[in-house]
Amino acid sequence: MTMTALLVGFARAIALMLEDGQVLHTIVHGLSLPLSMVGPHLAAVGMLGVQSLLNLFIPSGSGQAFVTMPLMAPIGEIVGVSRQVAVLAFQFGDGFMNIVIPTNAIIMAMLGIAGIPYDRWFRFIWPLVAKLLLLAALILMTAVGIGYA
Repeated sequence: MTMTALLVGFARAIALMLEDGQVLHTIVHGLSLPLSMVGPHLAAVGMLGVQSLLNLFIPSGSGQAFVTMPLMAPIGEIVGVSRQVAVLAFQFGDGFMNIVIPTNAIIMAMLGIAGIPYDRWFRFIWPLVAKLLLLAALILMTAVGIGYA
């Protein structure tokens, strides 16, 4: 629990620095510009991509939520995506990438215990992750299309 508490603490420190430094709105504006040009359906898929990429740097789900959701919720509102779809993009990005990212201590420990090299695991699991991300993109576009709120 100490590691989790530290990660959440670091995430809160980052959030406080972004808010107190008055940088949060600049980041939201910068991230929303390319997403606003593609429409809400593809913007939701772009949010999935951002969450998936950020999972590499912030492997803790709670820490990632603490850092990214203050960014993703306003970005979603700007590009026409509901908060629920933004949360769904976070859940898909965090959940699916946890089985492939090398910064996840648990997956690396399990691979070490099993004696499986990471590159072999990556070649084995990447086709599944790609299919899951494609399915997640379709679900996100459907959620935007039906007005999931």
